[in-house]
Amino acid sequence: MTQKELDRCLYFLNYFNIDYKGEYISLTSSGNSCIMNSKTEFKEFLGCSINSVAEAVAKELNKPIRRICEQ
Repeated sequence: MTQKELDRCLYFLNYFNIDYKGEYISLTSSGNSCIMNSKTEFKEFLGCSINSVAEAVAKELNKPIRRICEQ
């Protein structure tokens, strides 16, 4: 992943209030939502879930992921 791609992913995660600055990145069930609106500013993420982008960032930053079970 290039720095430009990483920066765009981080902007995307910020938009959805996903904290990636701690020692791990948390994934939630709401993060399973996929970007489907073709009018979104995040066209490069169409068909991707928020969690899949978070997982890619975690891999790039060498951070573990933690799944949070919401009830």
